[in-house]
Amino acid sequence: MVLSFIYFHVMSGPVDERLTALLALAETQRGLVTWSQLVAIGITSKLLARLLAEGWLRRVRTGVYAVAGRRPSRWEDAVAVGLLAGPNSALSHGTAAAVHRFSNLIAPPVPEISVLRPRQARLRGATVHRVANLDTRDVVKRSGVSVTTPARTVVDLAARLHPELLEKIIDEGSIGRVWSPAELLACAERTAPQGRPGSRVLRDVLGPRLHEPRADSMLERRMIRVLAPYAPFETQFQLVLDGELIILDIAWPWWQVGAEVDGWSVRGRSRRKFDRDMARINLLEAHHWQVAHLTSTMDEATVLRDVGRLLPPWARASLAF
Repeated sequence: MVLSFIYFHVMSGPVDERLTALLALAETQRGLVTWSQLVAIGITSKLLARLLAEGWLRRVRTGVYAVAGRRPSRWEDAVAVGLLAGPNSALSHGTAAAVHRFSNLIAPPVPEISVLRPRQARLRGATVHRVANLDTRDVVKRSGVSVTTPARTVVDLAARLHPELLEKIIDEGSIGRVWSPAELLACAERTAPQGRPGSRVLRDVLGPRLHEPRADSMLERRMIRVLAPYAPFETQFQLVLDGELIILDIAWPWWQVGAEVDGWSVRGRSRRKFDRDMARINLLEAHHWQVAHLTSTMDEATVLRDVGRLLPPWARASLAF
């Protein structure tokens, strides 16, 4: 780091322990330090002025400084706000969503931060949300500052997101094992959702998902929902045939019927995978399994028809095609 040369250009004699502490602290906070942190490690106003004048430190905003050699980034202002806000606060809402890389969401133009009531935090150039609850289970550390967890971020954003986008974010997070619908509901209950904006929308979205089986892709999730009339069934069902482990996306093992959800990008990735899949199909058929192959281009009626004709008549008697 460029600032390491400060030892020779600013100080005479042995390496100054204050500067060593400054560098170590800045490394944990994306190269930023606050005035109160500088005071705590013994940096005087005179030394700070010299470091600024000679370019070893750069002022980011009032009370926050960046070390030399650290280029400004899109996260710099958010980290600065988080450092200034201090304890009982956390970057939240749109800023937290950007930190956690929620899809289809753009970081807000100014950082958003939640502070625990009754604090009256005033941070110029930031959107401050005063909240009644900021449970330690709902906060994580990133670059030395507190950020609401992905689950808490979903709860906070529920009021401002279109229901379809909220559903997409929840499903993607569930598939990625970032959260489960039950964990989102528990988080919502911790934040005292009575009268909370968006709580009804969030509960409506979570309700039908609480008892859904796990899925490994958005396409698989869609097929599970389409095939709900044929429940119960197993997902990610494992069986061993001739010593080989086979995992079926969806299965009715009591009838030796399965369904594979085939995405084109996955299918066409390699010849080796194609050959392996064909061998699996042959092995399943040799053991009297019937498997329907479902793709993204199939509509609901086609999926129900192709799977239904493999099931016993009484399992599909209530559906007409």
